[in-house]
Amino acid sequence: MPVASVLRKLGGAIGRRSSRWFEDIGHRHFDRLVASTLRKGRFQAVVGYEGSTERAFTVAKDLQITTILDAASLHYETQLQMNSGDGASPARLRQKAAEIRLADVILVPSILARESYERAGIPPEKLHVVPLGVNLGEFRPGRSNGQAPFTFAFAGNLTISKGVDLLLQAFGQLRRLDRPMKLRLFGTGDLERSVVAPDIEWAGRVAHHVLARELPCADCVVLPSRFDSYGLVVAEALASGVPVIVSDMVGAKDLVDRGRSGWIFPSGDLDALVRAMTACLENAAQRELWREAARNSSQKADWQIYHQTLANTVDQILSRRK
Repeated sequence: MPVASVLRKLGGAIGRRSSRWFEDIGHRHFDRLVASTLRKGRFQAVVGYEGSTERAFTVAKDLQITTILDAASLHYETQLQMNSGDGASPARLRQKAAEIRLADVILVPSILARESYERAGIPPEKLHVVPLGVNLGEFRPGRSNGQAPFTFAFAGNLTISKGVDLLLQAFGQLRRLDRPMKLRLFGTGDLERSVVAPDIEWAGRVAHHVLARELPCADCVVLPSRFDSYGLVVAEALASGVPVIVSDMVGAKDLVDRGRSGWIFPSGDLDALVRAMTACLENAAQRELWREAARNSSQKADWQIYHQTLANTVDQILSRRK
């Protein structure tokens, strides 16, 4: 097992802050290992994951090796504007800026992510969108709930940046409709203690294969993130035949066929989220139509498409730099 994975698991067992510390150690170790390897061979390019590739990119530039940054998140300036304190230490911000400066090319997972980099002054020609994928064999429609209560679901970190506070408020307002419904939450985070109600089920963090089994049981998956460069659970929900409600700050909104496989609302707008959830609840008779549309929407997010797009993108990059 890779050192970074071991350290991440160990850190996870002793708390979130410690987990970040252990993960950083793993990233630095891996960065040094890659940098050392680059000096020993002949390479055309190095693809580095953000937060773990500054040293390797520095060596690569000296050796005239093409540097490709795999940026999973929105540009850090956008994250700061969204009041996210996650990873915003001066040292981490300096590292992020250095990696972006050293990168010849930046791969981003969505149009939303690309726009965040463009706003920060990164030239458009340096940015390439490679949307993430979903295992369509693992995440697939199951038996429709078809009965009360109507089930909303959320999967991810239980944090303000993921909009969980907004989701809990919206669900609270929906109670006035006096309809049989419940909210299922999968994940852990700072807002765990807010999840206390008879009609709210908190499952904690679950394994990936468990989530694949549970998502098809939901009637709608809600991801009201204040910022989310992609939001893989959106693709997983659609592949499971479940419509979604997402904010316009979720990168995977590109997959949503509005009004058929899901709804998109302005980030942070509680009233708009309530309206979307109400529309979903009051039109529950269309469950089967939604499920078919959702599965259709997921077809363009197959991992095989991702792999082919990534390979073609890297090939084009290297061809232009010969």
